[in-house]
Amino acid sequence: MRTSAILIVLFLFAFLLPHSTEAQTISGRFNTTVYSWDRLDGLSEGDSFSRVTHFRGYQTIRLGITHGDFSIRTYSQYSLDFNADMRGDPIGRIYDLHLRWRNIFNLLDLSVGRQPIYAGVGRGTIDGGSLRLNINNGMYTAYIYAGSLVSPFQSGRIQDWNDRRMLGGQIAVRPMRGLYASLSYMDRHNKRESYIATRADSLFNPFQVLIDGDSREFQLASTDVSYQLGTYASLYGRFDYNIDDSKPQRMEFWTRVTILPELALTAEYIFREPLVPVNSLFRMFEIESNQEIEGGIEYRLFDWLTLTGRVASVLYDDDDGMRIGLSAASRYGSLSFSRTDGYAGELNSISFIAYYPLGGDRFTLSAGGGYASYTPADYDGDSNWALSAIAGISHKVSRSFSLDLRGQYITNRVFDYDTRIFLRVNYWMFENLGIF
Repeated sequence: MRTSAILIVLFLFAFLLPHSTEAQTISGRFNTTVYSWDRLDGLSEGDSFSRVTHFRGYQTIRLGITHGDFSIRTYSQYSLDFNADMRGDPIGRIYDLHLRWRNIFNLLDLSVGRQPIYAGVGRGTIDGGSLRLNINNGMYTAYIYAGSLVSPFQSGRIQDWNDRRMLGGQIAVRPMRGLYASLSYMDRHNKRESYIATRADSLFNPFQVLIDGDSREFQLASTDVSYQLGTYASLYGRFDYNIDDSKPQRMEFWTRVTILPELALTAEYIFREPLVPVNSLFRMFEIESNQEIEGGIEYRLFDWLTLTGRVASVLYDDDDGMRIGLSAASRYGSLSFSRTDGYAGELNSISFIAYYPLGGDRFTLSAGGGYASYTPADYDGDSNWALSAIAGISHKVSRSFSLDLRGQYITNRVFDYDTRIFLRVNYWMFENLGIF
């Protein structure tokens, strides 16, 4: 089923239902973007790469039409390269297109169509439906969903339920101020799309073969709890369980404690088990879990300046790694330094970003840059490096119209330079329709 057919059905369903005398409203945001960059493409004469300049345009549309308890939401993007031939152009992506009916019997919210799902362990975009039960002004909620998973390219075609689907639900409670707890479940089947590949026979002659992707199956359950004790402390805990493998998938604990009005400490622990789908080829390999322990300090030196430092250790079965991060942040920008050292090698980087408003925030100038030095493990040569810089200006023409212009430059020892230009026009709208 194509997107146009889905859109027509949703509009008819929304506006043919009994109406109240409430007015209809439409809100939207339109982003028109032009993005230019160079890339190396293929080999030319002399065993060198040819440089191809791209000039690509993007049109992003967010729309919401509301009538009483009924609303239609859509979010889509369309792109085209004006300077180079790109396979598949023009490209259209539909990220969101659904009808929502709120406050059914003052208890239920129903959504039908393409919609993003954020329900504990369940994350993704489906073509289907979801139902939310709200009790006592949201103190207790129950949420269920089911639908076909959207293709990786967000096309308008609905995928086969037997190949790509996701279903699950979440129960959440807020029994007291600052306390939240939930229990969630997800069952996901995601068959990879088939493709043609070139292989060699016994005499090394190439031939074409159809690769039929396997099904990536997951069954996960999760519980998470968060508690906010005023401005003094924040606590968060999460536990994910892999039902297929009957073992923990992820455990996480995070806390932030305010020692003084200007001083806070943070601590975090994470256990991760690599998530390998059922029936995947990678099940043949040995898989190791890892743990991460991090501690941090936040200090507000002035009202306009906050200093942050974090140290983390990543633990593997036979090795470990260390990560250090330092930053200074203010309303006009930030400066940060990070270092990573471990089994994969060594990486040191420093970066900054600065903002400066002009004309009562109608104009905002921005500039930034970064330098990174990295050495892969077991590498005897000199360290590699990368240097980058960005600059831009934003202009608020009116409350509903703004312009952004950005430039980016990067260079390292692999290629001389990479220059990119980014121009965006933003427009917001909100109108009363008064159709009925």
